[in-house]
Amino acid sequence: EAILTDHGIPWWGNSNGHGLTRLSVSLIRQGIRLCFSGLRHPQTQGKVERFHRTISEMVRHHGRPDTLSSWQTRLDDFRNEYNQLRPHEALDLDVPAARYRPSPRPYHPVPTDWEYPPGATVVRLNQQGVLTWQRKRYFVCEALANEYVEVNECQQKLLVRFRHMWIREIDPITGRSATLIDNKQNPYV
Repeated sequence: EAILTDHGIPWWGNSNGHGLTRLSVSLIRQGIRLCFSGLRHPQTQGKVERFHRTISEMVRHHGRPDTLSSWQTRLDDFRNEYNQLRPHEALDLDVPAARYRPSPRPYHPVPTDWEYPPGATVVRLNQQGVLTWQRKRYFVCEALANEYVEVNECQQKLLVRFRHMWIREIDPITGRSATLIDNKQNPYV
């Protein structure tokens, strides 16, 4: 239903400050809600940070592979040890493979079109992810190029929603805009 991520490159559009990446958009299309950790708070993703430490220790211990195929072999061995053999304290010394359960939610290679609520104002963004509203143009997000979004006017602001997630707040008077994807700043969650 949801995925907790940091603001790393795969999840967050650092280059433009507008949030979504193509990967993020593809997850939203699958009906997954994105929850972002706080900026510069790696402790929120402690298990991921611990995993990175474990894999770094493995590379230090066994040495850095010289070829891409050597890396693949080393990482395959690591994955097997990490998931099948090595007990984890957080799992009461069980191995992750014993606890793994496949998601009951199917992957949809071609997600169905989103049905916005009846009466919603639905607008298609242009090829650059720009919204045209009352003859003015507002950048929303490059990863949403050519996507349909819902636009709501609320307290003299434009609120933009892509599928089930509020993603942008735009002030048409100043032209300023803020992401609503970062949960701590999103009053609409």
